[in-house]
Parts: sequence; C-alpha cells; structure tokens
Amino acid sequence: MMIREPVTAVYEGKGLIRLRGHFPQLQKDQDLLLTILPVPHKADEARPSPWEHFCQIVDELRHYEQKYDMTSEEFYRQFQSGALQEGPFDYFDWRVLYDGYRRMQKRFGFSRERIADA
Repeated sequence: MMIREPVTAVYEGKGLIRLRGHFPQLQKDQDLLLTILPVPHKADEARPSPWEHFCQIVDELRHYEQKYDMTSEEFYRQFQSGALQEGPFDYFDWRVLYDGYRRMQKRFGFSRERIADA
C-alpha cells in the first residue's frame, strides 16, 4: 500500500511525528517509510535568529546533561567510541543536538560562555 498524495504532519519532538488526517489503511504501530520535506516558512512568520536557535540548543543540551549527570562533551565522546551500551532513545536526540551545537560553534563562533554574558 502506498499513499501517493502529500500528507502534512507535525514533528512533536523525541522522534514523534503526528500525521494530519485520517488514514484507515494504516494500522496502529505500523512501521512506515517516510520522505520528510520541511514546509518553508512564510515571509511574515518570525524565524529564530541563529543566536536564538543556538540558545535553544544549549537549553536542550543542559536538560540532557542534568538528566544523565554528564557534560555533552563527555556524552558525545563516550557515544562515538561505543562506550555507552544500548542506552535510552534520548541518546540519539542528544547526539543530534550536540552535532548541531558544534556546527553552530564552528560556523558562527558561538559559545556557551557568551550566553551567560548576554
């Protein structure tokens, strides 16, 4: 079975995507293969600046650091080396966030220290 028309959905965080619409052909907990295309922002919608986005990422990193009692740097090092055996699904979200954090540091020169000064 294939749904050929575009289906709108919303990303709810933590890996959850909610489809908008009614799909009687789908069963609960059925595995799906999706192609995800972000809906472009309209010109009149406010988008966060790179700095605001960086601050949001840092807030989310702090959440994981407190939850798992380790810095993001230590987590990433252990995750990449395979030292963290089968962990919670959060680990994948944390890794993606940390990758984004590092990219923004490199591209914009942002740092956590600058957030404290802002």
